[in-house]
Amino acid sequence: MRAADINNDGLADLVISSAGGNGSVGYYLNADGTSFAPLHKLDSPGFVRSLATGDFNGDGKIDIAAVGGTSFTIWMYLNGAAGFSPGRVVDNGFFPFANDIEVHDFDNNGYDDMVVIGQHSIDFYRNAGNSSFNKEPILTTANSPRVLECIDMAIADFDNDGDMDILCGETAGLVVYYNDGNGNFLPAYFSTPVEIVSLVHPFDVDADGDIDVMMKNSSGIVKWYSNNGSGQLQLAAVVPALPNCHSFVNADADNDGREDLFVSSLHQVSLFLNDSLHEFSTERLLEQNNALYMDELCTMDVNGNGSQDYIWSGTTKSIAFHLNTNVTYFFKGNGNWSDQANWNAATVPPVILPAAAEIIISPVAGGECLLDMLQTIPPGTRLTVAKGRRLRIPGVLILQ
Repeated sequence: MRAADINNDGLADLVISSAGGNGSVGYYLNADGTSFAPLHKLDSPGFVRSLATGDFNGDGKIDIAAVGGTSFTIWMYLNGAAGFSPGRVVDNGFFPFANDIEVHDFDNNGYDDMVVIGQHSIDFYRNAGNSSFNKEPILTTANSPRVLECIDMAIADFDNDGDMDILCGETAGLVVYYNDGNGNFLPAYFSTPVEIVSLVHPFDVDADGDIDVMMKNSSGIVKWYSNNGSGQLQLAAVVPALPNCHSFVNADADNDGREDLFVSSLHQVSLFLNDSLHEFSTERLLEQNNALYMDELCTMDVNGNGSQDYIWSGTTKSIAFHLNTNVTYFFKGNGNWSDQANWNAATVPPVILPAAAEIIISPVAGGECLLDMLQTIPPGTRLTVAKGRRLRIPGVLILQ
């Protein structure tokens, strides 16, 4: 799933693909910020494994690229004045299949390019202009310094040089392919010891201004790697609080300046809140349904209010969204509840917590929150004390 404004109306739409023999590519137009129009199916090539969006012909409209099918194909769907053109084959014959695709202007020539990982290859499709692509292998089994088997991919600027690099989960572990700005890529390997990495997601875990990595290995263990600011990654910690994830994406759910994780696992989707130790130990359940196997996730601003909302998919072709309507008050300091300096944005919660609001207590390490006043928590609101943190109540706390 990808968020993109397909019809240039200022609202984020949802672009989707599905796997299986009847797998398709299509999109849901955002109708009014609170609902979506029915699925507009573009194509049903079958066994679609991944998709991405970009502007391939420079006309200012969002186009779509997808990989999959029984011929192991890259398709491109150009968006024009009359809607999308039929799918055009960019390449095919990946063996045994194509796993993932990312789109960006990697060579900074003004046109969006593609990078595709096959099971045993990573290829750069350089856009020469007007959606004309030249294939340039980045790495193959013939020239790889290690066994090359690619599983998952994402893109981010790891070395802060202004261009987009490639992050891969491989049988060789966690690998970054650094971009020189002209679409030439050089691999660097970071897993020690080597492990099979099946899921990767780049974001700034520790809020220090550079891009870190959250990953899952083939044993289901989630870890995060810290970036030293120059693009070098080092294992920071295992994250035992997270379940055996199917997917995860980041969003600052509680407005504390730290990116949290939106996670799908077997039968549920949840938010895991990032704290000062980056343990993600506080879970906020969004959906639990034992009849569904939860899968891909996406965040987007559905209603245009400036906050990220949560989209999830499951089996039986289920797709749902949760609007982020919560107001969150975050205690991040040490000492009295009544002290504005201890709260994010210097905002102490109202004495009676408003509807759907939440208070999160996460004092600095070794500190505590001291409730020195009256606080009422009505039904439909929430008070959460982060794991390992301390709330003392010499004042009055009313839980209704």
